[in-house]
Amino acid sequence: MKIRVKAPFFDERGIHKKGEICEVRKFRPEYMEPVTDEVIEEKKEKVEKAVKKTPSKTTRTKKG
Repeated sequence: MKIRVKAPFFDERGIHKKGEICEVRKFRPEYMEPVTDEVIEEKKEKVEKAVKKTPSKTTRTKKG
């Protein structure tokens, strides 16, 4: 089940930070909330937008 972490916790897959989306076997509502595919796509778009670099123009002058 895919979840979003509400509070940090540790399980067999390691430490999970608040806000992280991950896969778990046992659902614990005090630490987790279920996530839909729409939320995952929205987060991917935000990350892609943040990582995407727009090429900047550089002007060089010839010396000589």
